[in-house]
Amino acid sequence: MFKLKLTANVRRAIASRLARGGQPSIGLEQYAETRVQLEGWERERRIIVTRLLKP
Repeated sequence: MFKLKLTANVRRAIASRLARGGQPSIGLEQYAETRVQLEGWERERRIIVTRLLKP
């Protein structure tokens, strides 16, 4: 497990994945899983994104 630096490509992958999940209500957690292969990586890696929507 590691923390992923939020580069432009990572942000784009996260945004496209979370957009498919619909709009959750305030106070709910939203989870998404996707695969990303960044420049310099030999293979793609699975990333899991969580966010909590606050008012």
